[in-house]
Amino acid sequence: YNNMSVNDQLNFLGAVNATLGRDSAIFFDQLRTDGSSTSQAIAGQAMAHGDRVGAKMILQGNEIKRKMKGDTKELRMDLTAEFRTIAGTAFRGNSTHRKALEAAYIDAYLGLAQNMGYQFDTMERGSAWYEFKNDPDISAKAFEIATGGIVEFNDVKIAAPGRNVTQGVWDGWIDGLTPARIEAMGGTPNDVSSEEFLDRIEDGTYRLEDTDKPGRYVVRQGVNVIRNNEGNVFFLDYDGPTYVR
Repeated sequence: YNNMSVNDQLNFLGAVNATLGRDSAIFFDQLRTDGSSTSQAIAGQAMAHGDRVGAKMILQGNEIKRKMKGDTKELRMDLTAEFRTIAGTAFRGNSTHRKALEAAYIDAYLGLAQNMGYQFDTMERGSAWYEFKNDPDISAKAFEIATGGIVEFNDVKIAAPGRNVTQGVWDGWIDGLTPARIEAMGGTPNDVSSEEFLDRIEDGTYRLEDTDKPGRYVVRQGVNVIRNNEGNVFFLDYDGPTYVR
């Protein structure tokens, strides 16, 4: 697979998505978790959500990185730091997933930069190099392609529940949660009513932590994971509107 051309990889991901439909997410997740094709897996997820151009940028950047080999070390360090600055606390629920997103972000950045005319493989280290690796427009777009975006809740950054779910859509959904919907998600601890559970989420007593599944959040109080009355981990599952390109 890694020896395919960018267009062949893109066509392969498109064929997987067309054949498996929604189940393609399982395939792409396996690519990510086995560690051999993390960027291709994130590209596949972008493709599954209709972002073929974004998927191509990831694959194109991955090819550039592969050809440049060790020459990208300094750049990768800088872009990894930039990713972590933008992401803040988002994507910390699963370190393997976060590393995959970081790699895909770097690849998307390289692909986008090449499309904008940066010939970094022959660029001398100097002002042009500095400009290339510090372009905020490229960075913002690469981050969106790789991650699908972030939202803020109680001044904490978390992964957006779906690609192109805006802050406003998220706010409307979280504000519209009811005790009945909390019960439908698995119920609350024995000593906390659904109403009080919601209050604790809204006032920040409980905080949300994203997982590697879009739209699924662990609820924590301090370092402790909140469990339902059966002792199982409670997951807050987003079921609001999503927007696909």
